[in-house]
Amino acid sequence: MSLPDKLLKMIYWACYKERYPDRAAFLEAVQEYQDQISPENSEWAPNEVVLGVPRVWIGFHCWVGDEQPWLVFPIDAEGGAFTMGELFHKLCDGIGEALMEQNAELYDHHFFEGISRWQEGDDGAPLYAVRFGS
Repeated sequence: MSLPDKLLKMIYWACYKERYPDRAAFLEAVQEYQDQISPENSEWAPNEVVLGVPRVWIGFHCWVGDEQPWLVFPIDAEGGAFTMGELFHKLCDGIGEALMEQNAELYDHHFFEGISRWQEGDDGAPLYAVRFGS
């Protein structure tokens, strides 16, 4: 499977510091949100394999006071490749954890707009940048 330049671009979600107790609860919340916002336009398919690599790095900008740091964290696939549900859960959970650890905020740019392939991480795994909108 080749690496896509863009992923998860039509999933409706708002990212916050909130973390869910487990993946099932998260996936249920995402499905409810898709159904509520725009079920006919969503690309939400949680069981579809979307990224055939065992590790990916996720980077995003946030706010810490007047600074806008670039935070990066790795996520590992449980079975050697990511399903959409696993990737999105670990991505959103990692963002929430990073925001809490850094005492950071997304402020009005918290609506998820997908991820774009940026470069490779230090270990050669792909680095994807999160796109947020307001």
